[in-house]
Amino acid sequence: MREKLKTWLVLAAGIFSAITLLVPVAKPNYDATERAQSASDFVDSVGVNTHLSYFDTAYGHYTLVKEKLGALGVRHVRDKALLANDQRYNRIVYDRYKGLVKFGIEFNLVVDPRAQNLRSVDARKIGRIAEMAGSALGSFEGPNEYDTSEDGDWVAVLRSYQRSLFKAVKGNVSTRGVSVIGPSFTSEVAYAAVGDLSASVDYGNIHNYYAGRNPGTDGWGAGGYGSIAWNLNNARKYAPQKPTVSTETGYHNAVDSSTSHAGTPEAVAGKYVPRLFLEHFSRGIPRTYAYELIDQKVALASGSSDPENHFGLLRNDGTEKPAYVALKNLIGLLEEPPTEPGEPLFAPGALNYSLSGETQGVHRLLLQKRDGRFYLVLWQEVSSYDPNTKRPLPIPDKRVTLTLEQPFRRVTTYRPNVSDKPTAHYANPGQLDLQVPDHPLVVELTSGQRSASSPMVAAPRNAAPAITALRPAPNLTARDRTPLLVATVRDAETNLIRSD
Repeated sequence: MREKLKTWLVLAAGIFSAITLLVPVAKPNYDATERAQSASDFVDSVGVNTHLSYFDTAYGHYTLVKEKLGALGVRHVRDKALLANDQRYNRIVYDRYKGLVKFGIEFNLVVDPRAQNLRSVDARKIGRIAEMAGSALGSFEGPNEYDTSEDGDWVAVLRSYQRSLFKAVKGNVSTRGVSVIGPSFTSEVAYAAVGDLSASVDYGNIHNYYAGRNPGTDGWGAGGYGSIAWNLNNARKYAPQKPTVSTETGYHNAVDSSTSHAGTPEAVAGKYVPRLFLEHFSRGIPRTYAYELIDQKVALASGSSDPENHFGLLRNDGTEKPAYVALKNLIGLLEEPPTEPGEPLFAPGALNYSLSGETQGVHRLLLQKRDGRFYLVLWQEVSSYDPNTKRPLPIPDKRVTLTLEQPFRRVTTYRPNVSDKPTAHYANPGQLDLQVPDHPLVVELTSGQRSASSPMVAAPRNAAPAITALRPAPNLTARDRTPLLVATVRDAETNLIRSD
């Protein structure tokens, strides 16, 4: 998070303009040359909440949680900063954080005045937290929903605390390069009451739950209440010139709940969750943390409608819900190896294409990997569930024609909600008839040629390279006891030739 979010800060102006990259196709046809975004940046935008210090819940089964986090492929996890009196407790929790570093995971740590020894915060305390977190530290976040703290002077306390947190992080040698996310709130009124916090945050913060509705909803109250745009507007009230992250969002599966926060069936949440990350990224939100990894406790018969027991991507016993499977498959398809030291900065190229047919309500996101492959993600951004009647809505696939205005050697389609395997292959297509569902359809476009904006070449995928020549290495003498050979290797897919 340190490096990636710094890049988003530099490109803050571009983030707001990126809102235009995802729109419902209002006209019967879409025809344009579109600049892609980085596939790696999208993967880097995906995060999840955990409660690794809740030993009496499913998070007490650390081996299981660790395995499932590693398999999911997320790079970012949100949890809390600890500075408890019990040093053994601190060590156990921070060791859990650090145990996930091998998966490339780093933590956004929430610093809250309600936590032990954190009623006040300074550079010494932040330095101690950073020391215990080690390489697991990614960023710090201000107080969590402090407007619900029942502190009668919460606005003044919150403003002072956030200033102290920011000063402490930036004033400590070991953390001055770490990003600071602003506090989260539960109401529009709270955002307005706090006022401008721009000088004390690197990022604004939203907690946007959709209460059983699709992530691209226009809202369900005055002024677009509940929509992405409405939530972003709230965050800009205290950080008007800063990008915004979503540190809590998602769906619970307690469909029998009588609360105003309606539940969503597991199958429907499986469609909504990957769309949620796609929608957020396309609207310029550089990081989103789903709430949460696993259902904390087994829901008893008398408490089966308690939403708090049903927010997980995993069930309490660790079995995978459809949302976990879909997200894991989507990340697995779009992830790529980390950049190597000295590797040139990747600037995604542009794709000239058109969409026609039943394009109304079809959203899109165009991504590209460093090896030159494009990934056009299409989905219907519609309601797949009625939270009032508590019934799933049947959404037939839409027939959309994709016309490519530049040559591609191979096109492959995927439906991550169904499988991590391809659904179809096309050789040298100029036009494809696609069936777009209410969950992501990923179209992978491989040219096998050097990308116009990338120094990388499309990576070999299936065929093994063939040795086409073998000869003694030059400059060998009779004194050389270890024979050296030079092999010329040609890859059939990319026509790359190398001698070594």
